[in-house]
Amino acid sequence: MAISIPRMRNVAANSLTDAAHFRIPPAVLAAIDSGIEPVQAFRLAKGISVQELADATGIAADRIASFEAGKGGLHWTDFKVIGKALAVPPELLPND
Repeated sequence: MAISIPRMRNVAANSLTDAAHFRIPPAVLAAIDSGIEPVQAFRLAKGISVQELADATGIAADRIASFEAGKGGLHWTDFKVIGKALAVPPELLPND
């Protein structure tokens, strides 16, 4: 299950990093609220494919796709790289 909207807002509000000043686009919030993983929601909002994100991050496309499908497989260091590629604070990306 994806991170909840209240939890995402709480993380952003209480973060000591850029997440405290990051505005989550309404379309991303709606996508996450409907059950889409945050990585996928932010990726789709940027209009890039899984392969394009893989190319930008050096993370295998199948690992990204597997994570977006709810099967896990990413580590905190992956979220940092993905966050940079998507211009999103990485602490908003992991699912709970």
